[in-house]
Amino acid sequence: MRNRFLFIVLILLVTGCSSGLKSRWGNFTAYYNTFYNAKKSFNTGLQRVQDADLVYNPQLPIRVHQRPINVGAQDFQNTIDKGAEILRKHADTKWVDDALFLIGKSYFYKSEFFSAEQKFQELILTTEDQELLNQAKLWRSRVLLEMELYSEGIQYISEELLKSEEELDVVEVAEFRLLLSQYYVEQQNWETAIRQLEFALPNIEHKEYSERGYFLLGQLFERIGSPQDAYYAYSMVGEFYTDYDLQYLAQRKKAESARDLGNPDIALRTFSGMLKDDKNTEYKVELEYELALTQQNKGNLEEAEERYKSLLYNRNYQPTAELKALSYYRLAEVYRFGFNDLEMAAAYYDTASRQNANPDELPFDFAANELAKSFGEYTRLKQELDKKDSLLWVSELPQESFDSLLVELKKQKLSELEAERNAREQRANTIVNVADDEGQSPTTGANGFLNIANPELIANSKAQFQAIWGNRPLVDNWRVRSIMASSTQASNPTVLSNNQTSENTSISSIDVSIDLSEVPFEAAEKEKMRSDISNLKYQLGNLFYISLNMEDSAEVYFKRVIVEHPDATEVPVSLYSLSELKASQGYDEEAMEYANQLIRNYPNAIYAQRIATEYGIDISEGDEVEEGLSVFEQFKALQEDTTISVNQRINALISLARENDSNAYADNIFYEAIQWQVSSAKSDSLFNVQLLEWHQAKQSFNQQKKALDLQKAEARTALSDTTLSQGDRQQYQSVIDSTLRFDSNENFPYEGVKWDRTRDLLNEFVRLFNNSELLPKVRILNDEIALSKPPQEMQTAVSSTNVNAEMTSCSSLNITPRFLSDKSEFRNQMESITTQKSVPVIVQINRRGGIESSQLLESQDEKIDARIQELLTESLAFSPYLVNNQATPVSCSVDLISITN
Repeated sequence: MRNRFLFIVLILLVTGCSSGLKSRWGNFTAYYNTFYNAKKSFNTGLQRVQDADLVYNPQLPIRVHQRPINVGAQDFQNTIDKGAEILRKHADTKWVDDALFLIGKSYFYKSEFFSAEQKFQELILTTEDQELLNQAKLWRSRVLLEMELYSEGIQYISEELLKSEEELDVVEVAEFRLLLSQYYVEQQNWETAIRQLEFALPNIEHKEYSERGYFLLGQLFERIGSPQDAYYAYSMVGEFYTDYDLQYLAQRKKAESARDLGNPDIALRTFSGMLKDDKNTEYKVELEYELALTQQNKGNLEEAEERYKSLLYNRNYQPTAELKALSYYRLAEVYRFGFNDLEMAAAYYDTASRQNANPDELPFDFAANELAKSFGEYTRLKQELDKKDSLLWVSELPQESFDSLLVELKKQKLSELEAERNAREQRANTIVNVADDEGQSPTTGANGFLNIANPELIANSKAQFQAIWGNRPLVDNWRVRSIMASSTQASNPTVLSNNQTSENTSISSIDVSIDLSEVPFEAAEKEKMRSDISNLKYQLGNLFYISLNMEDSAEVYFKRVIVEHPDATEVPVSLYSLSELKASQGYDEEAMEYANQLIRNYPNAIYAQRIATEYGIDISEGDEVEEGLSVFEQFKALQEDTTISVNQRINALISLARENDSNAYADNIFYEAIQWQVSSAKSDSLFNVQLLEWHQAKQSFNQQKKALDLQKAEARTALSDTTLSQGDRQQYQSVIDSTLRFDSNENFPYEGVKWDRTRDLLNEFVRLFNNSELLPKVRILNDEIALSKPPQEMQTAVSSTNVNAEMTSCSSLNITPRFLSDKSEFRNQMESITTQKSVPVIVQINRRGGIESSQLLESQDEKIDARIQELLTESLAFSPYLVNNQATPVSCSVDLISITN
């Protein structure tokens, strides 16, 4: 009995040991045969990613967690293959969770985010390892960030941060908040992003994350206008040295912050020290720009100008297009604010705007295009004003002074002709020598046989020819023609033009003429020019006030109109503008003084009545607005009139445009009425709510569609794997066949009487002004608020899935659906359901020929409709359609009765 008991115990012990040994052996073979190789491939791919040079754009917020780059793809694919082998062959080993984690990260680095999220989700649902669970959740958060699902990612991380301390330690909480800050950055919610970063960074363990995190924090402080905090954040970057390029940028940004704080000397020392550092050789041009900008900030404008021009024109420098644009832009500021030379500023702004610079690599306040237009307009007005002033001055000279001026102008013209002839003679007497070594061997190459297309040789030969022959015409008998021309000039000296002189003719003997055609000698011409001058001065004042925000200059020109042209029609509006300008500056007494002057001297002017209303002043004289205003003046008056209601303004503008539809301003007037009508429609209390819901729905749809497109692309890639099970294939195929449709009628905000009138006005604009430059804007607005066509689901919908508007129609492809089901059986089934001779329906046919969804175009009985729908789903199939050798989903209109005949 005792021996039997010992035997049983021995058997149990052997069996238990065998089971444990088998488990340990399985873990051992799984690790060394598969997981070890998977991990090795992953580490190789990861090392390639880490070795790749990162390019930072300091003008845009950087990423702390870098986006995947196209590096190490084959290594990550090997990891996926080896990991999948563990899941198939060693599913009972302890390496399954680690394999899932490696596969998910490998998909992430391959930018296959849909597959990556699936693996992380699978790991989250199956693992019992708390640390691995938290890591999978962190990586899923990174995936959602790359998929641009910002709202979903913020909600997901926020829920995880509510977990207890037993589930998340301090470091993991910091990592979640670090990721959360980047979601808020993408939404441009700077303040919230800053709070998350400040909470996270002290507890981050990865030096590279801390380095990039503090740099990002500095950028965000710059965004909200806090240079002191930015200076601190950039200083902290140096505590976590891993990337020299980022350290250089942080040092540069730190100096910029010091400059913004009013410490240019600290910035100068920092930039100068960086320039002397051999490690910064490739950044020399950038540092020269920063030194120039710092000198400009200090008020050393001549030195700043010299540095900018050296950077732009010195051949030793090769600035990027962005640095050129910035240097020209700063030169414009030097001439604008420092030298008060607005015409030179206009030229530099224009040059800055013409550089082929990437807007993403320029400061967010870079406004060269807008300033080039405004200062270009200033230059045009100023030059026209100077010209008209000069012509009027000439016309009013006494006869003696006028004659003296003509003599002086002729002398100046003759001097110019003399200088031109001397230059031509000097060129003719120049001997050009060409060194023998400048040529190239007579071989056939990029410049052709015997170098006939060599640009250097061509230019050199041309210079030699001109040195000997001058600018002789390249025509036959040129010597004869030259002799004949000289003879004609000798017999008739008056044929000599201002730009041509005979080589043997004395310059002083030439009778040059001065063009006086634009000088206003008649009284009416002088009056017209004075009127033009006063108008140009008012336009300049208005440009300074409205567009350039240079109120002092605006005041000067408004006053010049009033003092120098007291009888001009621009005087009332200049007084009105001065009153408004002074009021905006807080000088109420001066504003009231100009208002009283306007009311006292021009009581009938529309501007007097407007300012009287603003200040509550009664006008005792004259109740009518002055008559005889031009269409433009009436337009401006209606624009600025604050005494009428919105509807009155709209109707008045429309009437003015209709009555003067041939006037040059008519389209602008009508467009102004449309803008007021749009503003009126937007003022309804529910509009903003509906518009927000509408845009949120569109944004949500676009995000879903983007995510779905990404999932489809990754599903197509996954289907190329021949080892997939049938279930997995069906799952991926269902992703490929899935569709989304945006319901444009739901929450549509542009409905109602006011929006109907807006649409009517837009259509009328197109009819009246079909050649207007405003037509593109009108059409864009019309497209935005256009009522959607009645959707097909307004008719009887059989399927719960709406017809997809993105599907290609059979009619556009000029095809007829090819029926694959048993026709006779389907016809018999249809005849047992309905006695109708025609059952029209719209069907969506997916890439496999199956029915995706359908809609009956004629409803019968509810039960009959349901049976037809069931029959469509179960029995109907078509042949797939190929477009460019690729199966394509289509939407076709068919008759379920006739199609089976």
